[in-house]
Amino acid sequence: MSNLDRPHPASRYRAGNGALFTSSKCPPATSGHNHQDPGGLTSSCELPFGFLYTPMAVVDSENETTTSGSSSSASRNYSQPHQVLCTSGHNERGLPPILCLTCLAYLNLYASIDNHTPGIWYCALCGSKNAAPAEALRLDAASNHHTTNPALISPLVEYRQPLLPAAANEDNNNNSNQAPTLLPPPAVNLILVLDGNLSKEEAHEIPRALQKALVTSAESSSTTPKWYLGLIVFEQQVSVYQLGISGMACADVFTTEDGLNEEHFKTRDYLTPHNQNNESSLDRLTMCISAAFGVVESNHNKENNQQPQQNSTDSSSFSNLTMDNIPTTKPLSRLEILKQRKAERLKKQQQQQQQEASSETPDSHNNNNNNNHPPATSHGHSSSSSRLSPWMMARRRKQENRATHQRYSYRATGDALHTALNLCHASFAPIPGDERPTLTTSRILLFTNGCPNHGDGSVVERPSGGDDYDRRGPDTVDPLKLARSIEFFDILARSEPTVAIDVFCTGSSELGIAAYQALVEPSGGYVLPHESFVVVPAPPTSSSSSSEENDVSPSMPQQLQRNLAFLLQHTYVSNVHPATFSDLPHSNSNNNNHRRFVAGGNVENLQYGCVVDIRASPFLTPTHLVGPGELVNNNTSKDSKSRGGGSSLVLPNERSAFALGSSLAAQQHGIATHHLPSQEFVNSTLTRLAVGRVDPLSTYSIMFRTNDSFAQKIPETSSGYAFFQCVARFVDPTGNFLLTRVATHRLAIAKDVGEFLDSVDDDVIPVVLGKEAVYRSMFGREMHEQDTVDAPSALQLESLAFRAQEDLDATVARISGAYRLLGLEQGSRSLDLTEGGGVRAAGSSFDFAFPPELSVALRRLYYLRRGPLLNPGPMRSLDDRAEIRSLFIRFPMEDCLCMMAPLLWRCGPDDASAGLDEILPETLALWSNSVIAADNYHTIFIWSGRQVSDSNHDNLREACKTFLMNRSEFRFPMPQLHIVKENDSMSRRFTTLLAPTHGDPIEHSLTTFPALARLSAQELEAVRAKFKFYDPESDPSFRSWFWSVVSATSKSKDRGISLCE
Repeated sequence: MSNLDRPHPASRYRAGNGALFTSSKCPPATSGHNHQDPGGLTSSCELPFGFLYTPMAVVDSENETTTSGSSSSASRNYSQPHQVLCTSGHNERGLPPILCLTCLAYLNLYASIDNHTPGIWYCALCGSKNAAPAEALRLDAASNHHTTNPALISPLVEYRQPLLPAAANEDNNNNSNQAPTLLPPPAVNLILVLDGNLSKEEAHEIPRALQKALVTSAESSSTTPKWYLGLIVFEQQVSVYQLGISGMACADVFTTEDGLNEEHFKTRDYLTPHNQNNESSLDRLTMCISAAFGVVESNHNKENNQQPQQNSTDSSSFSNLTMDNIPTTKPLSRLEILKQRKAERLKKQQQQQQQEASSETPDSHNNNNNNNHPPATSHGHSSSSSRLSPWMMARRRKQENRATHQRYSYRATGDALHTALNLCHASFAPIPGDERPTLTTSRILLFTNGCPNHGDGSVVERPSGGDDYDRRGPDTVDPLKLARSIEFFDILARSEPTVAIDVFCTGSSELGIAAYQALVEPSGGYVLPHESFVVVPAPPTSSSSSSEENDVSPSMPQQLQRNLAFLLQHTYVSNVHPATFSDLPHSNSNNNNHRRFVAGGNVENLQYGCVVDIRASPFLTPTHLVGPGELVNNNTSKDSKSRGGGSSLVLPNERSAFALGSSLAAQQHGIATHHLPSQEFVNSTLTRLAVGRVDPLSTYSIMFRTNDSFAQKIPETSSGYAFFQCVARFVDPTGNFLLTRVATHRLAIAKDVGEFLDSVDDDVIPVVLGKEAVYRSMFGREMHEQDTVDAPSALQLESLAFRAQEDLDATVARISGAYRLLGLEQGSRSLDLTEGGGVRAAGSSFDFAFPPELSVALRRLYYLRRGPLLNPGPMRSLDDRAEIRSLFIRFPMEDCLCMMAPLLWRCGPDDASAGLDEILPETLALWSNSVIAADNYHTIFIWSGRQVSDSNHDNLREACKTFLMNRSEFRFPMPQLHIVKENDSMSRRFTTLLAPTHGDPIEHSLTTFPALARLSAQELEAVRAKFKFYDPESDPSFRSWFWSVVSATSKSKDRGISLCE
């Protein structure tokens, strides 16, 4: 299968058809809210009402597989969006988007069409009367469909507005039927910023991975931009290499006091174009990396040279790391020559000191025997050092310490990024006489193995000794310095809005990942820690080796390449082609270099890469929003209001449609439009977001509550329903079209709480609650200003995680209390509503205390509570938890479900032909005669029991490995594979993810895990005996935790604040 035929990595999600709601019905109205119910949660049994929305999700009508197996009835069907090409003419080929003049909602299939008055329609959101071209609302009597307008047929419509006018037609001045002018993909900078402290093996792996990623991107897409490569290497100083010079490595070195400017860019060739047919640019990139880090020799040359290597490793381990285009007879770089000279000089000094030390003993012996003779004067180091000043002696001792100890790793990361941004800014400006195209966007890829510790943005507190102090231990992140670094990197990233930044980390030292996250957040980037950038061979599946290193593999092959390929191929900064600037009216040539989003002429009001609008019925108020991007203020200034109509609410690409609708409404139907759109109504129904880049995985979680004026705000045309419209606007990768994707949903309002409970989705609810809980563990509750923490310390993060756990417990307790009360009101303690509205008997004691429809969701919340996303214990480092938390709050539902609770499958020698059976993630599943495949999204495991750990059962491990590899084939980031066996020390990474059901009575475990009945009493006792050290207070089982939270004597409801409030 070719790359063009392969499915998109993000095409497996349910989000391709719009928003995913927590229930298929809206909560019913309440008689009024009071201070005891601030969130309006009484009508929803304390459950959240909202949805998950992935605005740039890939829509794939052929791939309908999901990873969750949900039974939801909302948004399950997949449909390809109707694409409408909007030209300058208003004909059947190119219909413009039609807007409501009052609330600015788009025309949709739920709008009410006046069949008696052509061109009149009523908005489903606000109920206002609007006008449109008659042909746009024409009804086909044969099919009873509005065939001329896809917006009246499909809930998902994508408008394609060309940013350049149509080509001129000599025969006809009316170009409404002409195809729009298309331009080739624009040029994009790709700046690699490499930490000079990387090993040469890791440094050389970067261009190799980049080459494969660029090839993959070119083969999979016909809109690949023209890349211009740049290289920056930094330590204490910043070196900018001239990749445009062939045959030699040439760099300009800048200190923290000076920097790159436009004059340097005019006289230097820092950037070089990359051509897929000619890889000379990658050859020059590799040559410059070799000059900075050294050459990686092949295994054959290592055996022939027979020379000892510093930090030597097994040559076979790195035999596949040699760049093919590096000659083996290439001379040493200048840096390696200097290192060699220094080593020889230090060796010579050490030999002199040893000679002086050996000659000192007989001299002292002779002096003791013959006191009459004066001591001999030595011209060696000992006598000369006695005549040195104390300052010179201290300096010499410091130099000797540096020679004998490892060199301190300096990282002027802030200065390097500032230089990279200056390089991007200089490349935006056209140079007279230069044939290079004007660039519109840039990508910066930072590769580092530690935290910033030098210059601006440093997170390490430096002692008073200055730069030349002796540092032997690893860097320790200082909380105060980290807070300043976060502010610095945030300002730095916002200085160039057309630059997208991503960070690739490696190493075992503390990273200060919060600073890197502040760097990438304005552009919607990622911080991706790797165990190593080096390609590690595929781990062996055999567990017969006695070496534990063979059983545990920290990474999978091509992890860096896969992550790079996804970022370069499927994410980009939304920006127009540079040639469109000259054709836009009112455009300023001196101030248009940083316009990410330009359409329809005026560009003064919008400078965001992607704009996302979320509209809801006026009786619903959004209370919680979690996801990437920033909120945009919809309020207009006094000057804009005085000019009339709040025109600044209308985006540039919507102004022509709004003007057309206003003209038709006023001239043909006599509708007053001078006061439209309504500022008050738009503010009460619209939530607008600005996103840094186009990313098919960016997802928003939003919760609503019903207003006090519920009945008064439902339009007569839409009585009994709640309406939602999600709009995403972004420019396509070529910069030729502005894409506007509109998804409209209508939910019926439930008659009572019981009907609402019957419509809940047990996949969406735990993810919505989980995103809010994880967000609180990172930034606090944000209910008051003092609750917000911007740069929390390690102690504060532990406290926030503990409070988030209390909030989750309070949420479960309040849901249980409301459900029990509802059961009493219905006259049955065992309330369990069926789809027909009846009541059936409960199956267990849990059915009395919690809605059975959410039993799966409850267990997922339990795993979230005890897992690394929320657990404040020492299960993972702060950097690892920060990474997975940031991914959790921005990823789609299927990925989040896998992060919350691991998925397990088992196979054994007795049932090998039956395949893999899915089992619950519990400790009682660790049978000694089983091989288990586990998936926790960012980590996948293959665990072998003691009885099947030999090589005779390698086929079982191969089957598990093949299953996991296929399951994670298109996953981003690429997960890490660990192959462990029973009693291995590294198996703790896997066993800590499992619920401790070994502490529960066996009769309760059999109800949830019936497969345990296949074990004998001795085998079952042997499984439970594997966990001798267990504290049920610190890590309770699901049963113990649930009843401790929902019991009548529990104080959990009062200790925390509900996640819905």
